[in-house]
Amino acid sequence: MNSDMKMIKSALLGTALLTLATTIASAADNRSYVAGHFILNLDSANTGLLNTVSGGGVSADVLQEQDGTTYFAKKHIGQPKYEDFSMDVGFGMSKPFYDWISDAFDGKATRKNGAIIMADYNFAELQRATFQNALIGEVTIPACDGSAKDAAYLTVKFLPELTKWVPSNGTKTTSALGNAKQKLWVPSNFRLEIPGLDCTRVSKIEAITVKQKIVENSVGQARNYQIEPTSLEFPNLVITLSTASASAWTAWSDDFIVAGKNTFDFEKKGTLTLLSPDLKEELARVSLFGLGISRLTRSLATGVPTITVELYVERMEIDFMAQFEKN
Repeated sequence: MNSDMKMIKSALLGTALLTLATTIASAADNRSYVAGHFILNLDSANTGLLNTVSGGGVSADVLQEQDGTTYFAKKHIGQPKYEDFSMDVGFGMSKPFYDWISDAFDGKATRKNGAIIMADYNFAELQRATFQNALIGEVTIPACDGSAKDAAYLTVKFLPELTKWVPSNGTKTTSALGNAKQKLWVPSNFRLEIPGLDCTRVSKIEAITVKQKIVENSVGQARNYQIEPTSLEFPNLVITLSTASASAWTAWSDDFIVAGKNTFDFEKKGTLTLLSPDLKEELARVSLFGLGISRLTRSLATGVPTITVELYVERMEIDFMAQFEKN
C-alpha cells in the first residue's frame, strides 16, 4: 500500500512540474508583446534606440461654407496636416543623429527622411512610420539637479511634411544600436562654467527647451503643406545656488540691473557640460553666448539659504563630439 501511495505522489509531482514548466515556456514565447524596441532610422541608416516615442498622427481642419440658400452649413476638410513626433533619447545614438540636433541649434535646419521602427524584444520589425523632409522643432535638456538619482533623457520633437504608416513582414532589424555603447546620464552629473562667477555650488538648472519655429505653406495645387523654418528661440537660464558662493553673482546683479551696466561689454559667455556617471567623460557640451542677468531672488525659506538667478541667453550651441572622439 505504501509503495502504491509513493508512486501516486511521484506521478502527481511530475505532472505539477510539467505544468509549471509549460506555463513558464508559454510566458516566454508570448513576451514579444510585453517588451519591445523603438528604433530611429535617418537617411536609410539606423541611428539607435529610443527610450520613448509618441505622435505621428494625421489631421485636417474642418471647414464650413454657408451659401445662404440653406439653414445648414456645408462642411468639408482642408489639406492634411502631419503631427510631430516626440522622442526621448539617451547618449547611445550614432553621430548623424547628434549632428541633426547640433545643426538645429546653429540655425541650419537640416531636413531628414527616415522612419520610426517598432520591433519586438528580438528586433523583429512589427511596423514603421516613414517620414519625409522632417525638421527638428524642439530640443529639451531636462533639469540638471544635484539631488537627482535616476537617469534622464533628451526630448526631441520633429515635424515631417509627410508621414506614412507601413506594416512589416517581421524582418529582423540588424544594425539597431547606433553608437552601440549605451550611456546613461543622471541629471546630477553636470558642470556649469561662467568666467568671473563662482559656479561650484550650483545645485540646480531648470530644463532648457530650444524651439525652432516652423510655418506651414500651402503651395499651388499640392496636396500636402510645405514646412519652412523661421526663427530660433533660446530660453532663459534659471539657476539655483548656495548663498555661500553668491557674492560675485550679487555684484553682477547690482551692476547689470541696478546700475545699468548692461551693454554688450558686460554680457558673459559660459558652458554647461553633461557628464558621465564617473564625471570623467563629456556626453554633451552646451556653449552659452550673450548671457545677461535679469533677475536675482533670495530664498526666504528656512534651511540652507539659496539664491535663484535668471539669465537671458542670446544663442546656444550644442556639441556631442567628445564621446565620439574618445571612442
